[in-house]
Amino acid sequence: MKTICIVGKGYVGAAMENLLKDHYNITIKEIDDSYDIVNQSDVAIVCVPTNKKEDGTCDTSIVEEVIKESNAPIYLIKSAIPPKTTEYLKLKYNKRIVVSPEYIGEGKYFVPYWKGIPHPTDMRMHDFQIFGGDREDTQIMVDLFIKILGPYCRFFQTDSRTAELVKYMENSYLAMKVVFHHEYSRIVKLFDRDYREVRELFLADRRTDRGSSATFDDNNLGFGGKCLPKDISAIYQAAKENGFDSKLFKQIMETNEDLKKSNG
Repeated sequence: MKTICIVGKGYVGAAMENLLKDHYNITIKEIDDSYDIVNQSDVAIVCVPTNKKEDGTCDTSIVEEVIKESNAPIYLIKSAIPPKTTEYLKLKYNKRIVVSPEYIGEGKYFVPYWKGIPHPTDMRMHDFQIFGGDREDTQIMVDLFIKILGPYCRFFQTDSRTAELVKYMENSYLAMKVVFHHEYSRIVKLFDRDYREVRELFLADRRTDRGSSATFDDNNLGFGGKCLPKDISAIYQAAKENGFDSKLFKQIMETNEDLKKSNG
């Protein structure tokens, strides 16, 4: 059995442990633990925080520290990181690194995972995995995960920059949908009508989707949580640093702040 070290046992790290523990020897590297435990593993899965800095950019310092201070044969980064980060780390530290978007959700409500929606806590219910990096390295990850997720799971192998971009695309899209529906619920209220009724009629058109259309509480408008705010900010800042100031993404964030301020 391979030994897999999970670096960071937060929300994502715990889900990874739950997925892998019955098939591989699992070790956990917590904040104060020595990096020796990482060095003794066959694979290191990096699940550390990538929080938002004060300037809105993504703080990848903990991810880089793990890569710099340890020496595992190969790394799988599950933390959300900006485009080009994996390329930068591979070049700087000359290590084998694969990046893989994670789809563990934060919602506490029931999710119909059988409809292809990623289960919020159990990765065994996910029907696809994306691995970005050199093909010989991504193939190692496919071989690692297919033994658990089985032949019906879809495994996508791509380059690291594409894998990094798709994670931010997903969370930016979800953030945009939340803002749209919450903002429209305010418009409905202006005209003295029930948003729930308007929503159901809107969803009768099959081109729409239910995913982010519910507003649960008039005093809890806008998106929040650990992922959406930091990820849309991170990709906005990354694009801005590369010469493109996205008015759409900027407006989504500004509208979300306005929604938050309107909460009771």
